[in-house]
Amino acid sequence: PYDCRREILEGRSALAVSLEVPSFTRSTPSDLDALTTAKRAEGIQLGFIELPGSTESFNPTLRSWEAPRESPVNHVALTGFDGLCAVVSHDLSEEAALLAWNMLQTLTLDEDALLPPGIPSPVRESDLTRPELLAGPALEPIERGEYLATVGRSLRNRQLVLEMPVIGREKFLAVLTEAVQQGLAQPDLPGSVFTNGVAKKWSEIQQQIGIEPFRDSCRISHGLKPALPKKSPAPLK
Repeated sequence: PYDCRREILEGRSALAVSLEVPSFTRSTPSDLDALTTAKRAEGIQLGFIELPGSTESFNPTLRSWEAPRESPVNHVALTGFDGLCAVVSHDLSEEAALLAWNMLQTLTLDEDALLPPGIPSPVRESDLTRPELLAGPALEPIERGEYLATVGRSLRNRQLVLEMPVIGREKFLAVLTEAVQQGLAQPDLPGSVFTNGVAKKWSEIQQQIGIEPFRDSCRISHGLKPALPKKSPAPLK
């Protein structure tokens, strides 16, 4: 993010696909150098838009491209959150949902003042009123508001991809589930203990499946031609 911001602010790039960094963040010395040395070139003005959508989406079951049913353009938000996410089921009764949200609010606090630096990112409607905290210091006030408004439009999109679009996904998810359960049972251990374990086991699963079939299963699920037509797995259902 720092490199993207510096390149576009100094006039060497016209377009950047990136996220903004909060005004307070956990930084390495190199990050701080990039942050402090970014000088806005004369006449540079920034605008923010969502990544372009598609007028068609691929149905891996029917192996065909289909037009969106609800809108002319299909948008699936690309999010970059790291860590745990808490949600409340839409199927709950109004009373149960209210209790659940109150519990989450109690656990996370109305303000994230006690969260470590660098953790906060725009995820709530109320965050739109705090651009000075959730947008980078190099942005002008109007640009901060436009950035958060664009993020808000993207995150309100309810289209989600809940399955890993690769062959062997049950094995990958089983490893991830086990690591999450171990992390909750042993909160004193550093997170790297679990993430490194997941990465190692995922790599082993990939080797068992084969790198090429694994890659091609993902390509097929996105409507792309496999690199190895003769050995490609069937489309995921």
